[in-house]
Amino acid sequence: MKKLILLLVVIIGFAANVKASHVLGGEISWRCLPNGQYIFSMSIYRDCTGIMWTFKNETITIVGNPLPRNGVGGSVVNSITLLPDIVRFQNSNNGDTSPDCIPYENTPYSCANEDQGTVQQFTYNSNPVTLTGTPPSAGWKFFWTSPCCRPNDIENITTNGSMLLRAVMYPLPGGLPADPCFDSSPNFRALPATLICRGYDFTYNHTAIDEDLDSLVYSWDRPYNPPAANPQALNYKIGFSPTNPTPDQNRNINNVPATLNPLTGVTRLAVSVEKLPKACEKRFMPAFFKPARKPASRSR
Repeated sequence: MKKLILLLVVIIGFAANVKASHVLGGEISWRCLPNGQYIFSMSIYRDCTGIMWTFKNETITIVGNPLPRNGVGGSVVNSITLLPDIVRFQNSNNGDTSPDCIPYENTPYSCANEDQGTVQQFTYNSNPVTLTGTPPSAGWKFFWTSPCCRPNDIENITTNGSMLLRAVMYPLPGGLPADPCFDSSPNFRALPATLICRGYDFTYNHTAIDEDLDSLVYSWDRPYNPPAANPQALNYKIGFSPTNPTPDQNRNINNVPATLNPLTGVTRLAVSVEKLPKACEKRFMPAFFKPARKPASRSR
């Protein structure tokens, strides 16, 4: 069994006039190659109201003791370089995740127009990587730190600091080594929902897939700031928590608090927050997951 940890960040209203490369969230995953090596992948999602993103090599930092090595007797592997997936970017409308049609709007939203609520995806892949060794009981933790700041119009958490993405590779039953790789992480096939209509029931399926056909379990998590060696949990504002991440009925009697089905990953909610300028100005980023191997409950 593998566990997917989901984070829900609620954003309301207009972004500030000062622009920055706001990162809303992302995903880190890995897959096994026939030769036993790993390919690591990452997607990050930026707020299109910010400045343009520099699509360049990024680095995942590995935390854990002992760290993996590059083969038996090889050097310690404490980071992994990720390369931009230019082909996928170009084939996906330059990463624009805007829906094709938004009710009550005459023209579709687009990232190129910097419309409020639009999000752009950037995908990265590593070269083949060898990870020799056995993860510690707390797992090998893979972190990516955003070079800039979080959006400053987030409603449910404090927003100081930078985004810290994370994924964990736990030890397998019986202390099996991670080399050769034979167990890929889960990955999400559905794009995150970023625009939903106010006052309507909204249902979203994260569509996580596991190539090894392991069962998956979903639960909420909370956001963290750097440093990777000692992540700092962000505080939730009054009325919100990791298990209550959207406005509930204390804010508006018509709200349906967000629920997450632990077996299917389906999220359901409805928001009727006052003082929104448009019927479809509510956006959220389920950002995103920490694919984790749970040795005590893993099934094949």
